Amino acid sequence: AMLDSKSTVRREEVPTIIAALSADIHAYLRFRMGRILRAKETSEDLAQAATAKALEQYDKRSFETVRDIRCWFFELAERGVKDCAKHHGRQCRDSRREIPLDAPSESSARDLCLSY
Repeated sequence: AMLDSKSTVRREEVPTIIAALSADIHAYLRFRMGRILRAKETSEDLAQAATAKALEQYDKRSFETVRDIRCWFFELAERGVKDCAKHHGRQCRDSRREIPLDAPSESSARDLCLSY
């Protein structure tokens, strides 16, 4: 009943509702993350970050229904995915340009330098 999307909420219920919605957020993030982002981050980490941010920021907003909380929480999570993708998509952090530490020794410092 607490997660009925149309039920009204009291301010003190919001943290419990956020915690209850965190599994949905995790599933959503797992779906939204692309292959390159998954190589750098886990959906669990992004879900935890979104949940922590929601718990830090909920008191700055007003919510009438569980649906309001849910929509806001999903927007927060979506912003987190986009920010993370932007961070890892920058050329200097592009996972497609990285060379593993155990790469063959013919990769010289000069080759690495020229690749940037």
